[in-house]
Amino acid sequence: MLQDHSDEYILELFEKMLVDMNLNEEKQQPLREKDIMIKREMVSQYLHTSKTGQNQKESTKSAVMYIQELKSDYRDSQLLSCLESLRVSLNNNPVSWVQNFGDDGLALLLTLLKRLQEDKDEYSSRMLGVKCQHEIIRCLKAFMNNKYGLKSMLESAEGIPLLVRAINPKVPHMMVDAVRLLSAICILEQPENLHERVLEAITEEAEKQDIERFQPLITGMSNHNIALKGGCMQLINALISRGEELDFRIHIRSELQRLGLRKLLGEVKSIENEELRVQLTVFEEQAEDDSYDLKARLEDIRIEMEYP
Repeated sequence: MLQDHSDEYILELFEKMLVDMNLNEEKQQPLREKDIMIKREMVSQYLHTSKTGQNQKESTKSAVMYIQELKSDYRDSQLLSCLESLRVSLNNNPVSWVQNFGDDGLALLLTLLKRLQEDKDEYSSRMLGVKCQHEIIRCLKAFMNNKYGLKSMLESAEGIPLLVRAINPKVPHMMVDAVRLLSAICILEQPENLHERVLEAITEEAEKQDIERFQPLITGMSNHNIALKGGCMQLINALISRGEELDFRIHIRSELQRLGLRKLLGEVKSIENEELRVQLTVFEEQAEDDSYDLKARLEDIRIEMEYP
């Protein structure tokens, strides 16, 4: 069927196929270098596979069906089951499926997460309510695992603040996913200054709770859960490393040290874990570089004072 179409049309379909497969630029480039006949065959096979797969999944819910279910007034185990199924679909379907779920689906997930976080007594089982919150975080992680979903999440006014609110040391497994997502957001190049948006959300949430803004991260570092320790260190490093000003980095580091980070880092050194070792090395190397720069600055000031 594709043999009758022009090369330009095939190339257009080919680019759409690459996007739908959610391949990064490194994996896309070798495919773009293929001959046009190979590309024509690849597109043909992809379209055939997609159609066959769709026929095999006729009983599987569509994105629109999930949106309708999220609009329903589900409770407890029924809601949890819906969210678990949605997470699997977001992970396993192509980007086009995520796009069909779209901004409407994202808005429903964020609204539901906010309601679960605020209305503590709404559900008969507090434990199931917490599980639903965690499952929404996992759905958001799957939703953001492509350019479209990431862009939609960052354009949402409540996306980052709700992830920050999920930094709850009382729920370690959920907190691990939340801090890792926030870490990934912090180090993105575009749009600029995302670490400032994350830090602002952390600050505002701490003011609402009347606590030190980095206290949840320090509490997470104190937890026996090694994955949580690593996730907290990852977010700490992301926040500090993205700061362009020396004063900013020193201020954040000093604030953390005042809350007891120095002692916790000493304890972390004794743990045999590759992720922790990497994060600890990053923290110490950056601190050493900033200390050197600060000493150089103070030396310049001393010279000016001695020789006005």
